[in-house]
Amino acid sequence: MIQRRAISVERCGQRAVGVALALVGLVAGTGCIDDLPPGWKIADARVLGVRVEVVGDESVAAPSPGDTARISVVFAEPPDTESEPIGWALLAGPALIEGDARPIVLEVPIPDAATLGMTRSVTTAGIVCSNGTPVFGTGEMLPSCSAGATRSTTLAYTLSLARDGVPANRNPTLGDELVQFSDVLWEATRDPLPATGCAAVAGTGALPLVPVSTTAKVLRIFVDDGERESFTRADGTNAREVITLSHFTFGGELERQFSVWEGDAVALPEGSDIEWTPTDITPSADGTLVRFWFVARDGRGGLTFTTRAACVVP
Repeated sequence: MIQRRAISVERCGQRAVGVALALVGLVAGTGCIDDLPPGWKIADARVLGVRVEVVGDESVAAPSPGDTARISVVFAEPPDTESEPIGWALLAGPALIEGDARPIVLEVPIPDAATLGMTRSVTTAGIVCSNGTPVFGTGEMLPSCSAGATRSTTLAYTLSLARDGVPANRNPTLGDELVQFSDVLWEATRDPLPATGCAAVAGTGALPLVPVSTTAKVLRIFVDDGERESFTRADGTNAREVITLSHFTFGGELERQFSVWEGDAVALPEGSDIEWTPTDITPSADGTLVRFWFVARDGRGGLTFTTRAACVVP
């Protein structure tokens, strides 16, 4: 269920500053880099990105004053926490929006031009609580999680608005036909899948069946060249978007975290497909589910994402 409450813009700004300071403290307090898991490893609940689209035209990534923006949070978590209840609260401009469901999707009315004045962005900040709910204490700049919550995941994002006289940036797309698993079309999973016991429904294009002893599997993602928009830089020169694809999983090992389309490239250079090896997985006799996330960014605020799954067996 989603609830929306209006708050003052000034109060929202104060809380956004609090979020930034909290994130700085979080980074400063981390241990040695060598102690951290690889960037592609989903070892705990994590926000991978935020997609913004205009209600009525989901391809537009930069809403205009008076539009309604739909915000989708790419929230990834290991399989043993996927069934845990969550509560979330996001401050988006003048509104506080709360919910308790996955996926985390909310709609934010963008104020009109007269209200915005010279403002050309909206700050979004909040928290996701596993096994808990967000609460605001007296004087707090950021919601915290209620007692008993097992973890909290923070979110801070700046939503850029369209500028007068400049074509609105559009979200890139990753079509279902553009994802392959070892040269076979890898379809998106449509139904909820169990963390264990997936072998009974595996062996399809949406859920490949993979023996744990298998050699590396090749994951191949294509981006249509038409998705890379041309635009004019602030200095008046022309450029084409650079599409950066981030890939994540909680099971096995990925060869790397990033793939990049730049220059005049339509597809990644030969030999730069992504290898995934089902190492460090002890599958159950009836199969263990492994999820993958792919997040594409255009560097100008546009984002799209897709998820896939495989079933690993002994």
